[in-house]
Amino acid sequence: MNTKNYSNIKDLFVKGDLKSLYIHYQKKLFKPADRKWLLAMLCLMGKMEEALIFTKKEKLTSFDYFFLTMVFTRKSEYEKAKSYLKLLFQNKNQGPEEEFFYYQAMSFYSFFHCRYRISLSFALKSHLSSMQLEENFWKILSLDLLGHIEIHMGDIHLGLFHLEEALNLAKILENKAFEQATFISILSYQSQYSLNPLEISGKILKCLKKIAATDNYSEGLLTLSLAHLYLLLGQMQLADIMLVKSQSIIFGYNLSRHKGSWHFERGYYYYLQGRNELALIELDLSLKNIQIGIDLRLELKILGLKRKILLSLHQEVETLTAKILSLTKKMGNPSSINKLAREGLMNFEGTQDPLQKLFDDFNSTKWEKTLSDIISFEYFGLIRDKIQSKLDHYLLLGLWKNGAIFISKENVLAQKKGMSDLILKTFLLLNSNTRVSKADLIQKLWGYDYEPQRHDTMIYALIHRLREAMGTFESSLIGEDHHYRLVQHFKVLHLKPSFPILHEEKNILPLLTDSNSWNIRQHRCLMILKNGTPLQVSDYSREFSVTKMTALRDLRQLLSAGVIKKFGRARATIYSL
Repeated sequence: MNTKNYSNIKDLFVKGDLKSLYIHYQKKLFKPADRKWLLAMLCLMGKMEEALIFTKKEKLTSFDYFFLTMVFTRKSEYEKAKSYLKLLFQNKNQGPEEEFFYYQAMSFYSFFHCRYRISLSFALKSHLSSMQLEENFWKILSLDLLGHIEIHMGDIHLGLFHLEEALNLAKILENKAFEQATFISILSYQSQYSLNPLEISGKILKCLKKIAATDNYSEGLLTLSLAHLYLLLGQMQLADIMLVKSQSIIFGYNLSRHKGSWHFERGYYYYLQGRNELALIELDLSLKNIQIGIDLRLELKILGLKRKILLSLHQEVETLTAKILSLTKKMGNPSSINKLAREGLMNFEGTQDPLQKLFDDFNSTKWEKTLSDIISFEYFGLIRDKIQSKLDHYLLLGLWKNGAIFISKENVLAQKKGMSDLILKTFLLLNSNTRVSKADLIQKLWGYDYEPQRHDTMIYALIHRLREAMGTFESSLIGEDHHYRLVQHFKVLHLKPSFPILHEEKNILPLLTDSNSWNIRQHRCLMILKNGTPLQVSDYSREFSVTKMTALRDLRQLLSAGVIKKFGRARATIYSL
């Protein structure tokens, strides 16, 4: 960037032009009065060794102590950070700026120790102190940290609001560095709390293209967030690619907490694939890369997944459960508390996380009720949690009338249409036999005697439609020597409307003649009725945003199958169980 656009070193710092500042530092193009801004630049860039050398023979101020506290905290060197905090405490009554530095540093330090309630208390004081300072840069810092803390405390909307305020203020100051950093933070949180994961994954990919090659911290954070989203979406191959990519970035800048996060995501990847031994190894590596008793949030995630795996292996988890309970009480944030509340170990606390209850319910004993929502939001990866062998291939039916979900250890594919009864019968016929001849297809599907000139065109069209319905799984369908076969056998799971649970069907073909393949609206309707709330056609129309004709058709299908009952006449008609 052309430094002629700025009048001095301070302006370069306020504008966030850290690259130009570093050039000034290397070429020693600065005055003694500019030294503190260059130190702040070195700390923000994570150049800890250079920062210490730069300050070796200097008399330090609260300004210097503040940025040194931040860099040592980020690097997980907490004892050194604590020594600078003591010096900040000694100076905090010398003026409004010193007061701000102390409160902000204490909040930052507490946040990294997952002491969110304490951190929030100091952050609010820091924010008030920043209002007394002329330099708006400090307001950006206070708003940014306040937003992070509030989100971790479960106040999602307020936290994102304060992050947006910090982002807008950074834009006003034209501070590109903080503008990008805050935007990346917002994007990272959206990846955790969004009900539209496909949209957020697209935004992350777009943002990754704009990140500077030298900004390894942001690139590593976003790439790992994208890998986690792909795991939730069931896109295992894409998740693996992103994990490999993020590994080379994260292990390059050597931040232990991010290494721990990487090993956790790799462990989660192996868990979803059913490779429990490898998952446990990665979780142990994750624990080795974090500060036990300090990085509580990540430690709880690791122990929680480890407990789930050990339970699935029928191993003892009493000691582990007690430790999780103790750490949760110590940290005190709602999301961790509510995970244990689902199991009856703690009382619920309020949270604005739109996914927390959904995910926690899905991991509870009553997970069947949430299956339709999980699929509606396209978090197909979570379905892998509920299938017996994660190394097998599955076909899940019953969520859409002419749709299905294909599941393999590499991928999950949802086809909401295209699986008509004829196409499904064809697939199931191929799936239940080693190979099927053209003659068998014609006989079993239509009841005709096979005549090549008459029936080959029908068969080719049918197989073409089946390949389209199988999407990326169509490579499993092989045609050879007047026969067709599936290279991979699929276990068939069926979601029954009267009792929504994944159920493996040994003989699915008879089910195709009744009306069990309901769409996702009809499944949700049954959940509403099961809770004792009757519906009229107009209620159904509003609830699912469909026309009254579509609502009436859906309800009539359930009625004709004897699943629901009708009471009243004309506009007064209501439907219930």
